This record gives sequence, C-alpha cells and structure tokens, in this order.
Amino acid sequence: MNESCSRLKQGEPARGARIWTVAVDFIVRAGENRHLVGMKHNSYFDGKVQSLAVGTADGPATVGVIEPGEYSFGTDCVEHMHVVVGTLKAKLPGGEWQSYAGGQSFVVPANVRFEVQAAGDVAYLCLYKR
Repeated sequence: MNESCSRLKQGEPARGARIWTVAVDFIVRAGENRHLVGMKHNSYFDGKVQSLAVGTADGPATVGVIEPGEYSFGTDCVEHMHVVVGTLKAKLPGGEWQSYAGGQSFVVPANVRFEVQAAGDVAYLCLYKR
C-alpha cells in the first residue's frame, strides 16, 4: 500500500503501537542484509490504515497496520501482501473472500481494485513489483 502504487485517502494517526512494533521489527529483520533508504509515513481512511514506506535493494516496500474495518484499494503495480500478525480477509478481482493469517501471503495484480476486511488489528508487509 505504497503511495506510489496505491490510490488511497489521507487520514489521521491510528492506534496500535504494539502491532507497529511487531511489524517494524519484522521488516527490519527481513531487510537485515539490505540497504534501506528513506522512510515515509502514510495514513489512510481517517488513520485506520497506516504504513511506513521504505526503499529496499529489492524495490519499494511498506510495513503497516490495519484497524478493524473494510477497505478498498487500487493498485498501480503488483503487490505482494504478507500478513505478519492477525487475520486479513481479501477479495481479489473475480474472486471470493479468502482469509490470510499471520505468516500467509497473497499477490494482487497491477491496475486493479481489491477489498480487505479486518476483524481485529492486522500488521502487514507489502512488497511492490514493477
């Protein structure tokens, strides 16, 4: 859910410091052997979805949190979504709702809209592929 790859609404800061800690720790460990450059905070849907965008040797990535709710996203590039903590339901174009728990991932094609639902706080890592 990188600003350059997704078109979302700006919002206010969200809760979820514990989830943030888990998510940020995950991306730091995932990027131990990569040079991370620049970091940008993104806030969408009145602060209910927030992320930190970073540049990695493998391309752009975000680590973020989603508060309970249902959200619609649009992509500009392929997005590899990795659920770190919690459970996220996703409905990809032409598909049915599917649940993804911590440790599971899914791929969203470029130039589509997709829906997600979170019943509780969710932490994620998203890698963007051009």
